[in-house]
Amino acid sequence: MQSRNDETGQPLVKAEPMKAHKALVSLAKNYIKIDDLFTLVSNLVNVVGGSSKHRDFLREKQASKVIEALDSGEFQVGGA
Repeated sequence: MQSRNDETGQPLVKAEPMKAHKALVSLAKNYIKIDDLFTLVSNLVNVVGGSSKHRDFLREKQASKVIEALDSGEFQVGGA
């Protein structure tokens, strides 16, 4: 039998992510820049996720940036 959270009656495993979500939403509402960031990320995910053409374009751009960074020594492969 799972132990239950006294506040919600939900199993503790499910109650903790809900608390984190509520805290994050509260934080975002109180700070305009964080709210703007979540709005921007949400819009970006919706646009990119809604079109395979956009998704492929972003993947190609990111891949070329990674290759450029590897060539310039900005990124290193492997090792600790």
